[in-house]
Amino acid sequence: MVSEILKKAAELKSKLVDFAHSAQFNKEFKKAIKKKFGDPAVFEAEEEFVDFVDWFMLEKRFKDGETVLEKFIKTDTNLTEKEKEILLGWKKTKSLLFTVQKKLRDGFILVDVIEGKEYLVKPTAKKPRLKVRKGDYLFSRIVPLEDYYTFSGVSRVISKKDFERANLTAKNLAFSKTLKEEKGKRKEE
Repeated sequence: MVSEILKKAAELKSKLVDFAHSAQFNKEFKKAIKKKFGDPAVFEAEEEFVDFVDWFMLEKRFKDGETVLEKFIKTDTNLTEKEKEILLGWKKTKSLLFTVQKKLRDGFILVDVIEGKEYLVKPTAKKPRLKVRKGDYLFSRIVPLEDYYTFSGVSRVISKKDFERANLTAKNLAFSKTLKEEKGKRKEE
């Protein structure tokens, strides 16, 4: 069951998306898309566009130093104090690579693979589309909500097996590069 606060967060996110797609941001939006995806913009998957919109709303700073999120909070005079508090928390967005430590009835315990910090993360959807197992890796953007976090944008799941395979490939490539460099140095001597 999705809590009232998660429902409110989903509602606010929908309003923020509409605001980000308003005419006042059209020029900056197109400019940012062109810079990231080329002209014409080419998206390999719909998820890329969804993630881009999420970044544009939460992290892209304009010339005045503000984000779409901050402009939304200033502009929407109908927001309650609680809604403003929720939205202001989203300024602390985190885009990280996590490992799934534990699946819960209503969310997940994720661990940041770089710093080892644990995060309790709950989806806003009634039936999350995220199919993960303990030990899988997850690249995701999360935003704070009360004493836990919720997902924002698209989460990419990498199975533990695929991650280990990619990690091994990266190590092999780095080792091969080192060998080539060593051979090059020996030839020069």
